[in-house]
Amino acid sequence: MNLPEDPTIEFSGDLAPVNPETPDFKMTLQNALENRPDIESLTLQLEMAEKDADIAMGKYLPSVRLEAGFNDSNRDYDELGSAEASPMTGISGTSTGPPAFL
Repeated sequence: MNLPEDPTIEFSGDLAPVNPETPDFKMTLQNALENRPDIESLTLQLEMAEKDADIAMGKYLPSVRLEAGFNDSNRDYDELGSAEASPMTGISGTSTGPPAFL
């Protein structure tokens, strides 16, 4: 364009800053999350990675299992309101164990 390589630029008039206040970080972050879907996507990916890490860490912890049961069968109802009951049975138990593979 046949212009000099380093022209001198002169400004005239009042050049007031567009935003004289320092922006608040929380407002700036909220604005970015609302207007930049790529940042929102990265935030969700980070949350998923943290949950995956928590799940992976759970494999190194021992497991605890609690069970309980109750059986009331073979009831003979002779008359309305009366019942001759056979013995009732119940079962309960707990188990713990270290992870199978370390």
